[in-house]
Amino acid sequence: MQIVAVDATGDTMHRMRWPAEQLAKQAPTWTVINVDATSPARHFLARRADLLIVYQSHDQSILSVIEERRTVAKQPSRIQRQFLRTPSASPIFRDWSSPLVWQTYERFMDLSDGVIVTGPGLHDLFKDRTDRPRFILENQMPYTPRPLARFQTHR
Repeated sequence: MQIVAVDATGDTMHRMRWPAEQLAKQAPTWTVINVDATSPARHFLARRADLLIVYQSHDQSILSVIEERRTVAKQPSRIQRQFLRTPSASPIFRDWSSPLVWQTYERFMDLSDGVIVTGPGLHDLFKDRTDRPRFILENQMPYTPRPLARFQTHR
């Protein structure tokens, strides 16, 4: 089960939903379920999932679920992207500029059995932030994009 923002933004599609499909293809007997990060059922479902992936969350209520999962030997996991240098043009810049959010992410990594990142740069970046194993699950584009139309200017 993957706790994600369920929307149609590029971030969600390229870094959450399509990579989950690729992960499921690696093990055809797996079923990947995306649960919206705001769903009231997220805690109930997260407690029961065989594998839990929490993506870009600073929802501290999930931390207690991860701790509970440890007591029953379930495997928490974590998808993480670069939160320390969020570009100012990003719609998440304001929220992710908080040191409290950074500390929460680091707590997620400390409690998790592994950290999933989207490329070698993040893999290397997090080696000094966590002793947890790091895995690369690259951003996905399951189709070839159409070429951009030529723009014409009118005078």
